[in-house]
Amino acid sequence: MADAPRTVPPPAPPADAAVGYRPLAGLAIAALATAVLTAVVVTSIAIASQVKGRAILAESVVALALFGLVLSLVARWQIRRSEDTRAGLGLTKIAMWLCVVFGLGYAAFLIAIGWAVRMQARDDAADKWFALMAAGQPELAFRLTRDPSQQRSIPESADAIRRRFGATDLPSFNASDISRQYRTWKDKVQATCMGVKQLQTTPVGYEVELNYQLHSPEGRFDVGVSALSS
Repeated sequence: MADAPRTVPPPAPPADAAVGYRPLAGLAIAALATAVLTAVVVTSIAIASQVKGRAILAESVVALALFGLVLSLVARWQIRRSEDTRAGLGLTKIAMWLCVVFGLGYAAFLIAIGWAVRMQARDDAADKWFALMAAGQPELAFRLTRDPSQQRSIPESADAIRRRFGATDLPSFNASDISRQYRTWKDKVQATCMGVKQLQTTPVGYEVELNYQLHSPEGRFDVGVSALSS
């Protein structure tokens, strides 16, 4: 009697084939890459700020975080509209959290530092300068117009400032329109801060441009004041 033929069952399909392979959405990968880049940049800025001893202001980092957040939202929308043919929702969630934590955190840091620098420039520099002019101390006000690094070598003494700059820059300062206003009208001149025009980072610190209005019996004048920190 002939042997009966034996059949071998086909191998079981791979697990991926059983559930269906779903490729990762390209936008999800791009969103995660942008979010990771944002986190790396913010961390690098924090380390560099600690090393330099002053905060580094880079508004473009916030734009990068917003771009990553938008990519994440678009990727989530694309994946959900793909009828389960695309994967990557987990990546978009991670990207969203990275962008929110690092992007919004750095944005809050920028706002706080910017506000502090503006207030310090106004209170410690510009208002003090106008107060010295109003008090009849143009020599001390002139000292504040020098570069911050040079101010350290200039004593807060009217006589010393006249001896050092009396034959160079001080006469030009005393002949300026603002100096003449304070000499002529003394306590009738009032300086009012109208706001901050610009804040920028320089190699030595921060530079803040402020707008003032000078009121005197002669009229009202717009004055721009630039404050530089060291």
